[in-house]
Amino acid sequence: MTPVDTISYRPTWMKVIGIIMIIFGAMGILGGASEMASPNYEEMREELQDVSIQIKDERAKSSPENKDDSNTEQNPFKLESNESNNGLSDDEKQEKHEILGIEFADKMIDQALNLPKWYIELTPYLGMVKLIISILYLTSGIVLLTQKRARFRLLTATLTLSISWNLVLIGIAISSSNWVIFMTLPTAVAGLIIDVVFLVLSYIYAKELRKDLALARGEQSEAPAS
Repeated sequence: MTPVDTISYRPTWMKVIGIIMIIFGAMGILGGASEMASPNYEEMREELQDVSIQIKDERAKSSPENKDDSNTEQNPFKLESNESNNGLSDDEKQEKHEILGIEFADKMIDQALNLPKWYIELTPYLGMVKLIISILYLTSGIVLLTQKRARFRLLTATLTLSISWNLVLIGIAISSSNWVIFMTLPTAVAGLIIDVVFLVLSYIYAKELRKDLALARGEQSEAPAS
């Protein structure tokens, strides 16, 4: 066996990266396809308005004005008793949480109804780019697991493209005043961090691999002369 044959082209951590890239790539393909199939601006507004009406109905049913407050009127000490027991009873606490949940959902629907038209119309194209990058991500992960030698050019190109795309998404989220769009920021930041870590690890290993190959080939070329 020559010195070159003893070099590991795919250490364990590279295989781990490959598995993670396959998982993220598959998830991204599903997400990108879903975004590409998203309805147009008018259809989305109609769907959200229907949901908003349902939420407002639930909110109206849960409002204190529509509840029987005769018990409180008959027993004015009930509220004081509840406050002495750290505020509300268990049923009232649960009811309050439900009301807060309905109010939060109503606010989110309101934000969704106020999504910029350009963002809704751009969503299918964002999904298309996400789909392409996810396919490259999946392919790079498969290559890392199946090929004897890691294809660093494909891996580097994929990670660089993914980093650039996450930066674009971060810019869109930060520049938007809409909370629905802003909620995409954590995912984009997490993706950026993962891509940078993978790229740095790949660069370090590729550099070490080239150095080991150069040394091994140098020893192999000197062997016959000795």
